Amino acid sequence: DYPLRDVYKRQDISWAVLQLKALGIHDVLHFDFLSPPSSDSMIFALELLYSLGAVDDKCNITELGAKMAEMPLEPRVAKCLLSSFDHGCCEEMLTVAAMVTVEYPFISQRKQASQESKVKLQKDMEHFAVVGSDHLTLLRIYQEFTESNYSASWCDSMSLQFRVLARAKEIRYNLTNMLKRFKSDGEVLSSCGQDDQAVRRC
Repeated sequence: DYPLRDVYKRQDISWAVLQLKALGIHDVLHFDFLSPPSSDSMIFALELLYSLGAVDDKCNITELGAKMAEMPLEPRVAKCLLSSFDHGCCEEMLTVAAMVTVEYPFISQRKQASQESKVKLQKDMEHFAVVGSDHLTLLRIYQEFTESNYSASWCDSMSLQFRVLARAKEIRYNLTNMLKRFKSDGEVLSSCGQDDQAVRRC
């Protein structure tokens, strides 16, 4: 078991720090937090935001960071969405962003579940699995959900939670409208089709 203080140290506060920067609060290290984060959490957050290009080497928020701050998403996911224009995979990244925001899509089983149902769940999970990429696995799940015309019965047949995927659909719709605000003149929300490498790079 890990001490509670160590768990708290590992919490990612990068979104909160980015919001403070967007509000014009430069000295986030001395901000009067209700529950002050550890110095390790703050350093991690600033290093992460710098690596994403959200802040510069003087810890000032960048133009990219200001755009990321407008998104109600974890900074890494926001950066992926904004980068999807360059990689030509906006449609795919919208799906991935929505899917990482919701709960685990597969049904959960009790320990006393029958062997038959356990085998069925494992088989369905293997059907969607993309080796080496959880994100592409989530993308495949949602794409087949779309092909089923968002069918609840299809979800049941594939050991998936309809409630979770329906929520992902709603989030994806909202993210699509949001992302349209950030596209430049002439840009479109493009799809990379079967080019999985574009999604991996993004």
